Amino acid sequence: MDPEFMDVKSDNWKWKEEDTIVPIIMPRDFIVMLNTFMSASGIPQISDDLAMDIKFKFTLSDEKNTKKEWVDAYIIGFTNEVASILVPESFMEYGNAKYSEGAEQIITQIMISGKESEFGLVEGLLKKRGLESKNSQMVVGRLKSMVGTLFLVVLGISVIAVFVSGLVLIQYMQLLMSRNAYEVRTLLRIGYHPKNIIRKFFHYFAKIFGIVSLLGLLMFFIFKHFLDAMFEAGGLYIDMGITLASLGALLMAYILFTTASYFAAKKGIFKEY
Repeated sequence: MDPEFMDVKSDNWKWKEEDTIVPIIMPRDFIVMLNTFMSASGIPQISDDLAMDIKFKFTLSDEKNTKKEWVDAYIIGFTNEVASILVPESFMEYGNAKYSEGAEQIITQIMISGKESEFGLVEGLLKKRGLESKNSQMVVGRLKSMVGTLFLVVLGISVIAVFVSGLVLIQYMQLLMSRNAYEVRTLLRIGYHPKNIIRKFFHYFAKIFGIVSLLGLLMFFIFKHFLDAMFEAGGLYIDMGITLASLGALLMAYILFTTASYFAAKKGIFKEY
């Protein structure tokens, strides 16, 4: 099985022909079913650590049992992804080459993956090929796909909201300058240099947008705190950390707005000059 699909990571997941012990990964459902039976029978249950201390033996033989080989095995982990006992690929190839005697290899299970936002295509492919999937994994996949799509929609709405907010602030700046056109002309006539007036307007709007950005970031952290708790209570564990890309996007929006405000102020002042 491709390591990409495995939820058990171990440096012991390897085997060579000269090795005397084979590492195996057991399905989690097996140990749960075994403990359920033991609990109902009044027998102490088996923990993961105890199960991993148990040694097994694999019997390898051909179809006619004319050739046999016994190999020791031990558990290195439990998987929730596959309802089968897993062995390293090298051991599987060794057994098939030595004992299958050229018999056709029958594939009973396959594992596929798809993009989280294109789960519907995967589901359609399974139906088209007449394949049956594990229901629990389909539910998780469908949920991840829906959450991924929802996040993209929210991201798009957020970008539009930021863009519209920037336009509103710029229009407010232009309106403020037009309402103070008389004062600007008066300052120019008494000897104020246009660059000094531009700098005053620029600093004023840079401070306003900085305060708005900090208040927005504070509101986001407050909302994020309740959102994290809501997701955790619902059993949905996703990465809720603040990435450098998020802070970089906020900084970029601030730089773009301050640059736009500078050129707008420059245009308005020199119009009265």
